[in-house]
Amino acid sequence: EVVMAKNQGMFGQQSATSDEHSAMVQAGDAGPRKIHVGSLPDNISEWQLRHEFSRFGTVTDVMVKTGCEPGRQWGFVTFQRSAEAQVAKESTDRILMFPGSEKPCEVVMAKNQGMFGQQSATSDEHSAQYASMNRS
Repeated sequence: EVVMAKNQGMFGQQSATSDEHSAMVQAGDAGPRKIHVGSLPDNISEWQLRHEFSRFGTVTDVMVKTGCEPGRQWGFVTFQRSAEAQVAKESTDRILMFPGSEKPCEVVMAKNQGMFGQQSATSDEHSAQYASMNRS
C-alpha cells in the first residue's frame, strides 16, 4: 500500500487540498513535463509508477532504469501538461513511499526533458531565440 502524508507543508503544518491542486493544474502548461523519481524500491515496475502518478494527470511515458545497484533504483515519469508534473512533484517529493522502500521517494523536475535526455529544459527557448535572430 502506498502511503501519502496528510499534511503537505513544511513540518506538516499545511494540509493539501484538492482545490489547491486543481488551481495549480489550471495555471498553465509552459515548462517541463518530465519528473525524475529517485529512491524507488528495487522491484518497482513501470506499471506501479504509472498507476501512482496518474493521480496527478495524464501520464504519457514512464521509464524505470534497469540494472541499478540495490537501493539505487530510479525512473522518469512524463505528463501531458507541465502543471500536472509540477503538482506531482510538489505532492510526492520526500513524502511518497512505495512498498519495499526504505525511505520516501525524491521527486524533482528532470533536468533534460527530451527523449533519452537529449533536450535540455531550455533548448526550445534557445531554438526560438536563434530562429528569431536569423529572421531579422
